[in-house]
Amino acid sequence: MEQAAMWRLRCVAPRAAQVADRYADHSIVSARSATLLPTIGAFTRAYDEVRQGDIPWARDAVSGRPSTYELVATARMWFPLLVRDIPGIDRSNFLDSVISDDIVDDVGRIISLLREGRGMDGEPMPYRSDAIERLDAALRAAQTQWLHAEAADLAYAERMNALRWKAVSFRAELEWFAQSVAHVLDHNASDYLRLLPSRAWYADKADDRGMPQPEIVEPATLVTGVPRMHEA
Repeated sequence: MEQAAMWRLRCVAPRAAQVADRYADHSIVSARSATLLPTIGAFTRAYDEVRQGDIPWARDAVSGRPSTYELVATARMWFPLLVRDIPGIDRSNFLDSVISDDIVDDVGRIISLLREGRGMDGEPMPYRSDAIERLDAALRAAQTQWLHAEAADLAYAERMNALRWKAVSFRAELEWFAQSVAHVLDHNASDYLRLLPSRAWYADKADDRGMPQPEIVEPATLVTGVPRMHEA
């Protein structure tokens, strides 16, 4: 299973709990559920506590809000071009998350697409080097401010560290649980696919209504804010 951004894990968490309940009479699924369900609860509480609590870098300019804005704006400038030029890529974008690790993962996903993606002609994107350079510089600036924010606010640092550890545990449990479900069903079964973080942007009946939904990015047009020099 892919190393997913925490916002994706948060979307999948209630789905996994529902699948666990649905197949509770299957011994292999039930055995995995016994360890999965506590990690779902712990991760969900930790994620919501950080997301809804005080986040120092989002509070004022000194704590890093401008550098974060610059990073998000830069990523949102290039991503629609990738959606336009690379067939079949995941168009979900959650760059408005207030959890720094989510932003890092989402930007990292875009950088990976720039490095490895190929257009319809099989060639790298013509804007690849420029985009990676700009994103890398903006990401490093934002990360510096996020580190300063955690160093200056011990309570926030503790919440973030707790969240990161709980995310690691939940990722591992989710992977083991998903494989158990695939063993009972198969890898094409709808309830197995619901457990994949890569499909977090698909609406699901088990989703928490309070969770913000990812933006579905449209291909670049002349009104996206992408530099005209890079438009087709």
